[in-house]
Amino acid sequence: VMFLMETAGIEDVIVNVTALTFILNLDEMLFQNFAHKALHIILDRLEPWQLVENEGLEELSLQASFDAVVKDSINGFSLLKIMPERLLVTIFFTGLFIGEYYWYYCQLSEKGGLVSRPQSLPKDQIFPVLAFLFPWVNAESELTPYWKFPE
Repeated sequence: VMFLMETAGIEDVIVNVTALTFILNLDEMLFQNFAHKALHIILDRLEPWQLVENEGLEELSLQASFDAVVKDSINGFSLLKIMPERLLVTIFFTGLFIGEYYWYYCQLSEKGGLVSRPQSLPKDQIFPVLAFLFPWVNAESELTPYWKFPE
């Protein structure tokens, strides 16, 4: 929007407004033309979602309104009111699996950072299923590593 205010000529303003309108309406045009008709019907039937119930709040007195605000502030902030449970569970398990990766496959270097542990080839070409399902069940590997982190 700032570039519209800094445009010198009226012709440039008209061109820039047209370009800005196109950019701002692009997502709606794509949805309108490429989304399935069933999705349009479902979205038309949805009711609006409200975070807070507003029914009856307009009729409250000043003291009752103040008491309602104090009650809401006492209840505190809950992350579940803002973020869906599935997102929180996904973030938790992503962090868990990333931590597990660093725990099993990395070691602390002399300089203080995490580096990869030396890698060894397996002794056999048949990989045990339990090692895939449970990472603490390791397949037998060669004694000499084929790769070490360069120092």
